[in-house]
Amino acid sequence: MNFRSWLVPRSLSAFGFSILLSFVVAPRVAEAQWIAANPVTSVEKQADGPLFTVQTGKVKLQVCTDSMIHVVYAPVWPAADHKNYVVTKRDWAAVNWSMQSGDKDLTITTARLKVKVDRADGMVTYFDADGKKLLAEGPKQITPATVNNERTFHAEDVLKIYGSEEAFYGLGQHQAGVWNYRGDDVQLEQDNTNISVPMFLSSKGYGVFWNNSSISRFDNRFVHYLFLGSEVADAIDYYFFYGPSFDQIIAAYRTLTGEAALYGEWAYGFWQSKNKYASQQEILGVAEKYRQKRIPIDNIVQDWFWWTRTGEFKFNEKYPDPKAMVDELHREHYHLMISVWPFFDPGSETYADMEKRGYFIAKTTVQAFHPKGAALYDPFNPAARKYTGV
Repeated sequence: MNFRSWLVPRSLSAFGFSILLSFVVAPRVAEAQWIAANPVTSVEKQADGPLFTVQTGKVKLQVCTDSMIHVVYAPVWPAADHKNYVVTKRDWAAVNWSMQSGDKDLTITTARLKVKVDRADGMVTYFDADGKKLLAEGPKQITPATVNNERTFHAEDVLKIYGSEEAFYGLGQHQAGVWNYRGDDVQLEQDNTNISVPMFLSSKGYGVFWNNSSISRFDNRFVHYLFLGSEVADAIDYYFFYGPSFDQIIAAYRTLTGEAALYGEWAYGFWQSKNKYASQQEILGVAEKYRQKRIPIDNIVQDWFWWTRTGEFKFNEKYPDPKAMVDELHREHYHLMISVWPFFDPGSETYADMEKRGYFIAKTTVQAFHPKGAALYDPFNPAARKYTGV
C-alpha cells in the first residue's frame, strides 16, 4: 500500500500503526463490504447482449466487440439518455457471442472474453479467453443527492482487486508527478493545469473508461479495492476494454471516442509564455530577441490583464496599436495566443448587457482574483456561448 501521505511518529509501534490504519480505512471498506447484495432476478437475451433485472433496477451488458463490453446500471429503465460528450460511436456491428446459464452465475462468452454475472449479488467478473481473471466489479450503488440545489444522484462502483499487484496508468494529465496510480486517490475534474480523463489502463491487460462528465473520483487508497464514483449521475455507465497490449486498448478507446485530428505543424513547436507580458513593447521585444538569437519558436502567448477591465475585451493603453502588434508578429512567423477568461467585472458595457440578457450563472460571483466579485458566464446557455464567440 502507498503510504506517501502518512507522517507516522517513530515511537508508534507496528501494532499501534495497524490500529491507526484500521480506524482510517475501515469505514470505507466496511461500506463496500456491507452494501446490500443486488441479486439477479431475471435475464433477457437481446441481440447486442443480455439485460439483467436485479433487485434495485436493470443492468445491461452490451457486447460492442469481442473485447469491449459496455455496462449500464440504472434503478429506472430505460436509463436516461444523457448527452455523450466523449463517446462518438454508438452503433456496433453484430458480434458472435453466447450466454450459458448456471445455478450460480451466467456467463457471456466472446472469442476473446468471458464475463460472469453472479446470480446472488450481481457482481460482474471479467476473464480472458483462457480463463485468467482480469477484474471483478460490484456492488454498484446509486444514492439520492442534492448538487448545486438540484436533486440528482451520486454513483459509486467498487472494483475488487484482491491479491493483484497490477499497476494503473492514465487518468489524464495531473501535476503530482505520479506515473502509476496504484494506491492513489485522484479527483477527476478539469482545473488549471489539471486535465482529467476518466480512463485508466491496467498492467493486467485491460482498461476501463468511466463514462461520466461530472466531478468523479478514482480511489485506490485501500489495496484490495478500487472505488470509482461521480457526484452527478442517473446511471452507472462504463466501458471495459481487453487488450492485452496497451496499443490494443488505446485503439479500442479511439474507436469509441473518435480519432483526434492532428494540429498544424507549427503547433508542435515551442510555445513561449511567461505568465503575462505587460505591454505591446515588451511582447514585441521578446519576439525580436528570439529571432536575433536564432532560437526556434512558433507561438507566443499574451496572458491575462491585457484588457481594460476583466470581461471587457479591449486592449489597455499599454497596447497602443494591437493590429500593428499582431501584424508584426505574423511577419516574423509567430502565431499569437491570447488568454481570455470567462469572468466579468461589474461596471462595463459588456457586463451590463450580459446581465440584462441573463447570460451569467444565477447568483454566481467569483472572488478568487476579484475581491469585489466577478460574474461567471453561463457556458450551458447556447445564446451566451454565441454571444461570447465560444
